[in-house]
Amino acid sequence: PFVEMNRISLVALSIFAFLFLSAPADAEKAPVWEWDSSTAISHVSISEDSRNVSATYASTVSLWYNHTSIPQKSKIVDSQITSMAMSSDGKSVIIGEELDYTVTLYEEGTYIWETNDFFTVADVDISPDGNHIAVADWQRILFFTRDSNEAVWSHYHEDEYMKTVSISPDGLFIAVGTSNGKVYLYPVSGDNSSSGLHDNILDGDIVGIDFSADSSRLIIGTETGRVYVYETEGGAQIMDLAYSEEISCVSGSSNSDHYAFGTDAGSVAVINSSMSSTIWQKSIGGAITDLDFNGVGTHLIAGTNNKIVILAKVSNGDELWRTTVSGKVSGVAMSYRGENIVVGTAEGLAVYYE
Repeated sequence: PFVEMNRISLVALSIFAFLFLSAPADAEKAPVWEWDSSTAISHVSISEDSRNVSATYASTVSLWYNHTSIPQKSKIVDSQITSMAMSSDGKSVIIGEELDYTVTLYEEGTYIWETNDFFTVADVDISPDGNHIAVADWQRILFFTRDSNEAVWSHYHEDEYMKTVSISPDGLFIAVGTSNGKVYLYPVSGDNSSSGLHDNILDGDIVGIDFSADSSRLIIGTETGRVYVYETEGGAQIMDLAYSEEISCVSGSSNSDHYAFGTDAGSVAVINSSMSSTIWQKSIGGAITDLDFNGVGTHLIAGTNNKIVILAKVSNGDELWRTTVSGKVSGVAMSYRGENIVVGTAEGLAVYYE
């Protein structure tokens, strides 16, 4: 009887375990916490160790710790924040105000400096160590360090209008894209002038630039549906992909061959640049507003303006989960190991644990 009872218990336990493990596959992924906002979140970022979360909404930038939905610090500036970037440790945050022509640096939520010597502010970026800052102005690219609000150098491009800027993870290069389909690559040393990395007026706006984690290559996305991958040193073109949809965002991974892009028509794709091939692609619907690899390059998070967020394997596109959030997704970010995922929407902020 004792043996028989154990067999019955074992069967019951197996059935329970099967049901318990199978149920989440069809269930909505629940956030660890949510924070409601009266104004839409515009940018989000999370530190590599997942401890610090930063987000902007209207003219406010706030800092959270990942274990609580209560903002630890908030700063209000004079006009809407249109760009933001955070160092990998989550301590340094740079924000740009396009209409107020101002860039402001914060350290752990504390004001450090600001400068407003711009015609406008198109985009900002900061190196992972927080030491180097790039600002794309109307027709200029400017380089700063965290130590001063005076530009170390700047370069002017007549008849070019800056759209996006990216600093390589090693902090040694700055890539800036224009509305005329051009990309310029600068060494932060300022020892020589930029090289014209890419030039194709048919590309229209350069909508996104991102480096691989080792800084050896960079991906470029354009509004006309072209995706390019270049070598950073020497500027050799590795890949040129013509896509049928407008590119909305791009991301580089820790694998210098793997990159991802999203489109305005709702497609997500992961590519292998060395093989000049698409590893996988899928349609989520709506428009892909943001995507991000985890630090080890094994998983990809993507969000859309139709409130969908997916977490997928980079190797084959298999989804770990797909969930519907409270509003249009404006930004997504993953910690290095991918254990924490932050999602910004038109309704607020949510943090997920994987």
